[in-house]
Amino acid sequence: MPRFLQFKRRSNFYGPWSLFMWWTLVPVFVLFVFRLLYGLRHKARWNMPATGPVLVLSNHQSLFDPMLASSVLRDRAPRSLAKRSLIDGNGIMGWLIRRAFGSIPIEQGQDDTAAIRAMIKELSQGRVAVIYPEGSRFADGAVHPFQRGAWVLIKRGGAPVLPVGIAGTGAIWPAGQSKPRLRGRMGMAVGTLIPQQILLDMGEEAALAMLRDNVSALSKEAQWWT
Repeated sequence: MPRFLQFKRRSNFYGPWSLFMWWTLVPVFVLFVFRLLYGLRHKARWNMPATGPVLVLSNHQSLFDPMLASSVLRDRAPRSLAKRSLIDGNGIMGWLIRRAFGSIPIEQGQDDTAAIRAMIKELSQGRVAVIYPEGSRFADGAVHPFQRGAWVLIKRGGAPVLPVGIAGTGAIWPAGQSKPRLRGRMGMAVGTLIPQQILLDMGEEAALAMLRDNVSALSKEAQWWT
């Protein structure tokens, strides 16, 4: 059976229709548009395990990031944390982030325990969760320090971590700009899986620093046009 029709393996949260519509057809269309307009290239997406829980950590530059990461990693139908401000009042983009791609809203600048619990539940049920541990969008190309919420999920989620680097989306759709530009270049690189125990043995400070370095290196790798 083709991978995209292995609905039970791909996710036990969405039904077959949702997986086929929102996690097969729509992501292929999104990637086509991104390739057409922005020359998207992505690397090593099959580093994502076919089954089991995975916590994905990515840098964050733009409103495009959840759609890009979800589309590249569509085989496992990942759910991500997204600031409520990115969902509410953003029209079709907000609807896609919340409803189609299943993002879990989180309140910026608050200790949103409900959102953290929701992500831990995703991992405990063998699914894939995506977080942006910088906590906000940064269009300067640098990967900023990771917030402590990432460590909580690493410690309590019981899942290996998959680092991801995104490049170019911040220049295409900068924070504060109502619409994306129609020119630019974007890329995404998927790293290798890091077992949870390795990170726990390192401790919070060292583990978050190492993960930030990994994401930063992957973001540079994703800049294929330089």
